[in-house]
Amino acid sequence: MSAAIAVMLLSHRLCDTTLARYDALRAALPAGGYDVVLTLTEPFGRAARGAGVADWVVLEPEEIFHPDYPLKPQSGKIVPGNPDLVTLALWRRRPHYRHIWYVEFDVFFAGGAGVLAEVDAASDADLILPRGGSNRKRSPNWMHWPSVVIPETETPPAEKQLQSMLCLHRVSARMLRELDAAYRRGWAGHFEGTMPTLATQTGLRVEQVNDIAKRTRGRRLIESDGFGALECRLFEADMIYHPLKTTASEALLLAGETVNARTP
Repeated sequence: MSAAIAVMLLSHRLCDTTLARYDALRAALPAGGYDVVLTLTEPFGRAARGAGVADWVVLEPEEIFHPDYPLKPQSGKIVPGNPDLVTLALWRRRPHYRHIWYVEFDVFFAGGAGVLAEVDAASDADLILPRGGSNRKRSPNWMHWPSVVIPETETPPAEKQLQSMLCLHRVSARMLRELDAAYRRGWAGHFEGTMPTLATQTGLRVEQVNDIAKRTRGRRLIESDGFGALECRLFEADMIYHPLKTTASEALLLAGETVNARTP
């Protein structure tokens, strides 16, 4: 029987790094507690089977770019800004999930992905963010604000329009229902703006990984210079890092080298 929580590893390619990250997630998370699902947005199903992947999903364009969303899927592209459509498509296929963790393939759990289970168990939030972001009043020049569309009757003031990095996050089924309904009503735009804004707009609970980690272990799991920065450097051997796109870049980081995010 499927678990109630999914860890969706999203990748646009089936490569050694993607498979290594998938295997690491499977090895670290409690058996029976989580479905680790390799979610591919290109037709790699046969190759996934040949690579020994236990649970994989290949989503077709018509599943991702849902016809009942009038504005959100207009670009017909996942990047930039539409990975949430992939999460929604997986949820429509498997609506029994209580939570879905979204993990991009270049997120690296240096001490093992068991920290996800730790964070997961310690929070009932509807949206768990990797770290805090900003709002439209403080950061009006965020490059993706122009893409964000909210129906006029629902548009919050600028200080309540929020954005946050979402290469790693957890969403509840309740959040996914709200997101699905909002996109049907005409919400659209980059998911790093729509999702945090919608969550607060609808009264859902939002937490950050670091706030949860401080409760459970007394310190942070994410540092700005190791997560989302162009130059990624090591802080603690059990922290979470991004973006590390190859196993070679993982090795460099763990050896104490500063890794450029563009390192192939």
